[in-house]
Formats: sequence, C-alpha cells, structure tokens
Amino acid sequence: MNKSFSWDNEIWHIPAVYSCSKGLVVDFCVEIDPEKVKSFIDKWYFTLENDYRISREMREEMEKENPMDVDFHFQLQINGKKIAAKHGSSISWIPEKYLPDGVKSERESKEIIKHYGLDEASDPSWFEVSLIDG
Repeated sequence: MNKSFSWDNEIWHIPAVYSCSKGLVVDFCVEIDPEKVKSFIDKWYFTLENDYRISREMREEMEKENPMDVDFHFQLQINGKKIAAKHGSSISWIPEKYLPDGVKSERESKEIIKHYGLDEASDPSWFEVSLIDG
C-alpha cells in the first residue's frame, strides 16, 4: 500500500493490506517521537527490569506514560460492508541508541523494519500493529 497519514500528531503508515485464511489483515506502523521514548526509558527502565516488585498504581502510571502504548481502533468498509478488527498483534522498534547500555532490539522487530524498508538507523521509534478481521 505504502500510504501515510497524520493522526493525533503522529505519522502513520499502512505498508500492507492482504488477505489470509483468517480474513483481511491491515498492517499499520506509527512513528513515535524518539525523545518521548528516551524519556520514558530513562524514567522507567529500572522499574521494568523489576516488574514483579511494582505496585498496581506504579504500573498504571507507567502504562499511561508509555509512548509505545498505542490505543488504536479503526473500521474498514468494503463494498458497503463494515469490517472491524477482531484480533491484533503488535511489536515495537526502538533504535538501539535510545536503549540502555547492553540492551539490544529484538530480532523480530528488526526483521519487520527491514521487511517494510524502514530505516533502522533513523530516529523514529516504530510501533507496528497488525489487525485482522476473522
């Protein structure tokens, strides 16, 4: 597809739409401001490492501040029929220069960045969402 749009002060991309045995799949990628990601990591990384020790209140605050926690809902209409996502998955890409020393990006997120031709050395962090009607 290679379509882009702006929504809620973020740049969104739709790199692919395809059908499979489960239904229609729409992939979305959103560029996340790297300074927001870095600020979140600087504040919360130690807490994330010790996730089992944090209170419910801290967890709620952390989730509220997480710039990679994208709450996205969409509705698609094809030939007059409304289609809403019933299942979804997501993965995040954060440039390693924003991660704490010794922390590497996950292999799967690198593969998705490469698959869609996104620049893994560029500043934006990416959040990819696949939504399936099926």
